[in-house]
Amino acid sequence: MIKIRGGSMMGDVRLRCRRTWLLGHTAFGGIVGVTAVLGSMVGTADPAFAGCAVTGDVITIKCGNDGVYVQPQQGDASLRVDGLTISGSDNKIDFFPSDTDPDVFGTLTLSVSNTTINTPDYGGINVAPKVRVDSIDIRLDPTVTIVNNGGFGGLWVRAELGGDITINSGAGITSTGGSPALTATTNDGSVSIVNTGNLSSDSDRGIYADGGHDSTGGELVSVTNSGDVTAYAEAIRMIQYHGDIRAENSGDVTSQTQSAIYAWSDTTGAISVTNSGSAVSTAASADKKAGIRVASEYGNATVVNSGLAQAEAYGVRVSAGTETGGAGFGDITVENRAMGEMVGTSDTGLHLVTINGAVSVTNDGSISGANGVYARTNLGRVDVVNAGTITATAGTGVLLTGDSVTLTNSGTIEASGGGAVSLSGATSRLILRDGSSISGTVSAAGDATLQLDFAGATTLDAALLGDGAQYRGFDTISATGAGLLTMIGTSDYSGLVSLSGGNVVVDGDIRDAAFLVGRGVTLSGTGNVGDLTVADGGAVAPGHSPGTLYVYGDLSFQTGSSYVADLTTTGLSDTIVVSGNVSIASGTTLVVENLRVANPLTTVYQLITATGAVTGSFTALRDPWAFIDLDVNYNPSSVTLGYQRTGTTFADAALGGNARAVAAALDSFGAASSFYDDLLWSQAASAQSVFDQLSGSLHVSQIGGQVESDLLFSSLMLSHLQPSVGSTTAGETRRVGEETSLWMSGFGRRAERDGNGLGSDMTDNSRGLAFGATTMLGDEWTFGVAGAIGTDHVTNDSGSGRSEADSYFLGLSAARDVGAFRVSLGGAYTFRSIDTTRSVALGTVNEELTAGYDARSLQAFGEVSTLIGQGDLHWQPFGNLVFVHYDSDGFAESGGTTALAGQGMSDSTLYSTLGLRLAWNVPVSGLENAAVTAHAGWRHAFGDDASDRRMAFLSGGDGFTVAGVKAAKDAVVLGLGVSMAPTQNSSLSIGYDGQFGDGTAAHGIKADWKLRF
Repeated sequence: MIKIRGGSMMGDVRLRCRRTWLLGHTAFGGIVGVTAVLGSMVGTADPAFAGCAVTGDVITIKCGNDGVYVQPQQGDASLRVDGLTISGSDNKIDFFPSDTDPDVFGTLTLSVSNTTINTPDYGGINVAPKVRVDSIDIRLDPTVTIVNNGGFGGLWVRAELGGDITINSGAGITSTGGSPALTATTNDGSVSIVNTGNLSSDSDRGIYADGGHDSTGGELVSVTNSGDVTAYAEAIRMIQYHGDIRAENSGDVTSQTQSAIYAWSDTTGAISVTNSGSAVSTAASADKKAGIRVASEYGNATVVNSGLAQAEAYGVRVSAGTETGGAGFGDITVENRAMGEMVGTSDTGLHLVTINGAVSVTNDGSISGANGVYARTNLGRVDVVNAGTITATAGTGVLLTGDSVTLTNSGTIEASGGGAVSLSGATSRLILRDGSSISGTVSAAGDATLQLDFAGATTLDAALLGDGAQYRGFDTISATGAGLLTMIGTSDYSGLVSLSGGNVVVDGDIRDAAFLVGRGVTLSGTGNVGDLTVADGGAVAPGHSPGTLYVYGDLSFQTGSSYVADLTTTGLSDTIVVSGNVSIASGTTLVVENLRVANPLTTVYQLITATGAVTGSFTALRDPWAFIDLDVNYNPSSVTLGYQRTGTTFADAALGGNARAVAAALDSFGAASSFYDDLLWSQAASAQSVFDQLSGSLHVSQIGGQVESDLLFSSLMLSHLQPSVGSTTAGETRRVGEETSLWMSGFGRRAERDGNGLGSDMTDNSRGLAFGATTMLGDEWTFGVAGAIGTDHVTNDSGSGRSEADSYFLGLSAARDVGAFRVSLGGAYTFRSIDTTRSVALGTVNEELTAGYDARSLQAFGEVSTLIGQGDLHWQPFGNLVFVHYDSDGFAESGGTTALAGQGMSDSTLYSTLGLRLAWNVPVSGLENAAVTAHAGWRHAFGDDASDRRMAFLSGGDGFTVAGVKAAKDAVVLGLGVSMAPTQNSSLSIGYDGQFGDGTAAHGIKADWKLRF
């Protein structure tokens, strides 16, 4: 529409747009200017509209360097301004409907870029509809600069009848002459401001956000600032009548006369202020301004600071229900993070007041001022947790007032004026944790508790407690931490010391205080306490292993409590000296530490002495031994401890014949043995091992392994009386004596034998070298002579004993053929030099015992066999008998108090073997008489299953008999080998021998060389 005003044919031009127009450069490519001429219309270029773009139903009054004035008509409308330089009186940007336009507007959107505005009056940018709109959205690019002097300021946005306001500004705004830099107000709606530009106002506010005056609730006033804001009044001021306030500042904001950041809420809406930048007020202390000021009439208020909040009066000040006498049910929460600083130079670093709400403060940073922290509520709780630093340069470090107040400190609290902490409430609690440091007096009122909650080891000087001391006014001192608390020094504190965590050592004099030891806590030390009560699960362990604890009053052990007493081998023990009475409830446990004492049956230990009477007794004694019991005696004014033997003898606890034998001997001489006390401390389960060690069964069990070496030697002699493998072919009869030979054999054997209840299992290792000769004497007999040297190692599997024997063998043998049978006979003698070593570990006894002695064996043997051949396969059924007589010297061990002496002993056993030998000649090129050999048989031992020996302890007592396991009663013997004749007159063979019987498994290897003449 073209509108001509007045009588002139040339007039002002008004363009009404219902689509998007680029004024100056239109959508259809031309330049549109309009001039009204009587009788005709001529389109001309008009630069007055260059730099503006609009959408929606709008009327553009003007757009250029002399200002922008665009009137939305209805619905949604937008204006984009770019590339203008606006200056001069009344030259500005106006974007809002006329007062008479209908109330049917949607969203008004204004964006400005690359533009400079310098206006001496009114506002630089004004969006102030007096009709209701749905919302106003304004975006100012960082390329925008606004300078304003007077009027409504740099950016003025106001929704008179309501609507949400959103501003995202990076513009630089400078306001003078009593005008603010940036203002956003709505009477019914939310306000959201994001500012990244630098703002200043030399006589008014920097950012002002006001919302929800006529709202019914739920709206939000939000300011997010990362720019630098400098103002005469508040740098950031937020007002909300019926909703929440949220502020986030990461920039540097400064006020000359007011609080740097100010937030006020009239109703139950919550206020949240987060500062990671700096909020500084330079107002005089008397003006009571703050770096951050939050006032909530009814709602909750939260301040999170990781930057700087500083003023002469208050670093941070938060109130609920106090500005206009509100009910004050809002809670206050303040978090000062690790890098946060709150500074109230002349007054208080952090000042918090609510009427009926709760106050919660967490400080990991720094709070300082004439006073550090002031927090007050009438009916609510006050909880302050300090892990940072709180400094008061003239007043009180922390002053808390409320129905229930708690200060938890693991940081530093310093008060130059002397009053570090003041707690005033119906209940007051100061919790000290690791790292806590408080300089100055600490006073508490009401039902006050000093809680010591240290996780690590801590030493507390008791002189700091009590009237006139640093910590005063506390009714209870409560130790709750998991760490060790040591109390030293002297104190006149007369309240209750309650111990419910960790362990506590009292080495100081706190005799006026009553002590209560709770579950899981042990009280020890050599100091002085008042009345002492040990509750269920608590324990008292006087001294420092050992020592004396002094009780100035009564001592009471309640059901489930414990007395832990340390004893020494010199007769000293822990003691409790009581100036009053002692009461021991049923179910109180006496725990005795360091139980292994010298002369337990003759030493008496003093546990309790009292000026008054001792009543009750310990009914749950801890005495885990099989052979000795605690013997507690109760006198009218004392309790003593001794020991007595139980009804269980050593023999009662022994399992197995050898263990019972040695145990009976130990019972016989009792305390006459120097190691008798160590035996008393054995438990039933461990006593069996002790008896096995002491029995010396090695001296008997070694015989079984040594006799097996004798049998191996006789077996070698018999094997060399047999015809050479392959020397008899099918259908021929080979006579004894058709050759004279020399031979040599190397042998090794390993066997494992079960103890069979007599003692430990045994392992035998034998090795040696045998040599001999056979020759024909006369026409019928072949005679042989042989010798050998070897070693026998026998160990028990417990590792506590070993025997080594150097053995020397000499034997004679003879054989002749009787019809189809061969009869072999022989005998041998063995001499052994034996060295034994045994280890005994028993309590304080740790000994290695040694002995050396000789033993001998005589054996006689005979065998009947017949050789049957068919082709290259030969087999030889056989049966033999071997009689072995073993004889040993006596011995006496050396090396300790548990040494044994053993009598000489002898043992005889007859062995029979029935079996079959096989030989298979295998043709091998270049070798004569190559063969594979094998044998199998069954061996039976006649006589006793075990050997025995009479022994006794050198230190005294009755003698006893110990048995040792021999070879298996019945065993299968097996063998496999190969042989060959490299030349006509020589042969080589190698073979394996095995033996498997009840509880025995043996494996051997032998190699044989023979030279025939």
